[in-house]
Amino acid sequence: MRRTSSGSGKSLKERRLKKMVKVCVLATPPDRCGIGKYVSFLTEEMRKVSEMELVTLHKLPVRFPTLHRVVSEVIELKPDIIHIHFDYPFFGEHGWQLPIFLLLTKALSKLRYGRCPRFIVSLHEFVSKAQTVKGRFYTRIFNTFLARWADAIVALSHTTLKELLSSPSFANFKEKVYLIPHGSIRIRSKVDKHQFERKYGLSGFKKSGDLMLGVLGFIHYEKGHDLLLKALRKLKGAKIKLVIAGKPRLKEHRPYYRKLINYCKRYLNGSVRFIGFIEDEDIPAFFDYIDVLVLPYRRIRQSGILNLALAHGTPVITSDLPEFEEIRKEYKCVLTFKRNSSSDLARKIKLARSERLRTRLTVNAKKYHKDNSLTKVAKTYTSLYKLAHKRLTIFDLYGNEQQRERIDTLRKLMKIIREEYNRRLRILEVGCGTGYVLNEVGNGDIKVGIDMDEERLEFAINYYKINGVLGDARKLPFKDKSFDVVLLPEILEHLEYEEADQALREALRVARDWVIITLPNASKRGYDKNLVENPEHRWFPTFEKVLRLITKVKG
Repeated sequence: MRRTSSGSGKSLKERRLKKMVKVCVLATPPDRCGIGKYVSFLTEEMRKVSEMELVTLHKLPVRFPTLHRVVSEVIELKPDIIHIHFDYPFFGEHGWQLPIFLLLTKALSKLRYGRCPRFIVSLHEFVSKAQTVKGRFYTRIFNTFLARWADAIVALSHTTLKELLSSPSFANFKEKVYLIPHGSIRIRSKVDKHQFERKYGLSGFKKSGDLMLGVLGFIHYEKGHDLLLKALRKLKGAKIKLVIAGKPRLKEHRPYYRKLINYCKRYLNGSVRFIGFIEDEDIPAFFDYIDVLVLPYRRIRQSGILNLALAHGTPVITSDLPEFEEIRKEYKCVLTFKRNSSSDLARKIKLARSERLRTRLTVNAKKYHKDNSLTKVAKTYTSLYKLAHKRLTIFDLYGNEQQRERIDTLRKLMKIIREEYNRRLRILEVGCGTGYVLNEVGNGDIKVGIDMDEERLEFAINYYKINGVLGDARKLPFKDKSFDVVLLPEILEHLEYEEADQALREALRVARDWVIITLPNASKRGYDKNLVENPEHRWFPTFEKVLRLITKVKG
């Protein structure tokens, strides 16, 4: 248990007078890219849940001739954290300008202000493998740079997380990788579906008994609009209508768009309407107007449109991409069809005519939104900012071989203990900090953590979903024999030696079967000074001192 003050004795005014953490968020403009729009929603939500100073610069994509201007503008802000929402085209072809941007910003900040900001990179796209030898070489170099120079890397889906953790470039930097979902956004609006119909020329388009499908977002080949149109052609005469909201974002996508329009004119007899981009305030009315949203994507990392739809309780049909399959398996709030198969998509559209099925999807969508709301995502990012600013990220604390070996030993020990029980264990970690150790060793168990540091505990609750309690190791607020296992990993040395016995007695009191203690070994010749001679440590754990402590408690 670290003796860091929680600040609970300070007035609110005094807390606000402390220097706020300043965060510079880099993204694309919200009117040109879904990522930029998502970042606008996210930062707005973060301002509601934290007192940090958030500055959003919609300066991406960066072009090399103007790179130095963006760097200058960023360092002028003197940020503590720089959070980049990354996709490869945002930093030149294949993202090659990102390393230059990171190094320049770090170097100039150090020269001008004597300190470097911390970098957090959220990956809206990630390439782990390439087709050509040249591509594989470039990808390995780029990913190795990213792993070494970014302070935290955020995956927005389980698929991206798995690819990051299995990449050789991240072998020694796995503690830098975090999973923070995209977040489910519910937009408030006073526009109703009748106003929406009139505004976008849809009056009279939807007839009684029609199943109204909708597609929302940029139009290009990877989004799979052509698959949906082919599926509709197979269902001709089935009273199904389609509204496509969106347009091509890039010039090279326009021929595909024209092909879609021509296909509709030739085969679909006025059952499809293209209404162009819709304003943010009209998105809820769009979801109210349609019966089912269809996302026939060929490839994508995550979908802000999907999260918007689920937040509004709209039934959704998606292709069976891994990112969507994860959601289907856990929440059963989407129907998935075989990717690239217009026939299977047609079958799923026929299933979606069932009002009972659509109702079930709506109910499950609400559960998804509750678990993945943008408010929760905003709180998680805020907690990560605080840890990064104080240099207390998972990698800062546990990104070395000694700590990895210690956690692996605990993991193996817990596996042996778990084999003795035929149920989930109740585990308490005293001094849980960020919750990383408890999450690593408490596989599927009921996990409770207690700590005196509010900010670390906040991260444990928001990120690892641990049952966190603010409290003192010397006076645990739990009943006798409340836990099967009590962990004190590298905790006792943070208390005065004379007080460590109190914490150990309390651990023994609340433990039913096991108390597991780990300590840095100050008796070992050539011990690691970084682990033992930590400024937060109140005494050096030698064999003699530890034996005396245990004898005192057990005696």
